[in-house]
Amino acid sequence: MCSAKLKKNGNTSVMLNHLRSVHSLNLEKVSKTSTNDNLTQMPIKSLLSNEKVYDENTRKYQKLTDSVVDFVTHCSEALSLVDNLSRRKLTDVIISEKFETHKKKIVEELDQTLALSVTTDCWTSPANDPYMGLTCHYIDNEDQLQKIPIALKYVPESHTSQNLASSLKKVFHDYNIEHKLTSISTDSAANMIKMATFLSGKKHLPFLGHIMNIVVKKNIIDSSNESLKTLISKCRKLVGTFRHVRI
Repeated sequence: MCSAKLKKNGNTSVMLNHLRSVHSLNLEKVSKTSTNDNLTQMPIKSLLSNEKVYDENTRKYQKLTDSVVDFVTHCSEALSLVDNLSRRKLTDVIISEKFETHKKKIVEELDQTLALSVTTDCWTSPANDPYMGLTCHYIDNEDQLQKIPIALKYVPESHTSQNLASSLKKVFHDYNIEHKLTSISTDSAANMIKMATFLSGKKHLPFLGHIMNIVVKKNIIDSSNESLKTLISKCRKLVGTFRHVRI
């Protein structure tokens, strides 16, 4: 192995001269040989045709499967990344099993808590699908504040206070936390406030950020002050300009 240290000058001339003079390497001969042999890069199809199929009971298979599941779930990738046959098994079996395993660990963790609270909110996806998210907050045995997302429910029915309360009760039952629940935090929408009344009198705590947003909107944005309206309009145009600028 050569231990020579060569000076860098931005190109390969120094290295080529070193190979010729010290190692007596005939680079022209190597180049001609490579050209005559018609060396080409292996096509991707040829590479994939050499794939190895592992037995489902092997450790290698389990490790690869876990890696694929982690990649798809943690990065929110589309299931179409996996071929048709594997995708059906991935969605119908593997991810479901992983979910149940993870859910069991969460239930065991929450069983050790004395009290907890939850936050929830509803929104509509870009595909116009309505969802409701639920996060659990508690203090663990080491006096550290913890939070765990425990649900992302598809709620196609009307978002009335009763329907939302019914959806939450199902989640509380699944995780066995209804008897430990002390409060629930939501925005200040009328259906959310009324929803708390259907949850066995659980204390309702509105989001501070949402309250501040309402105060600002009613007292500033909707103000009758013409000078203030003009200023807000200019600020919006400025923000819109920067949003459309491409660097």
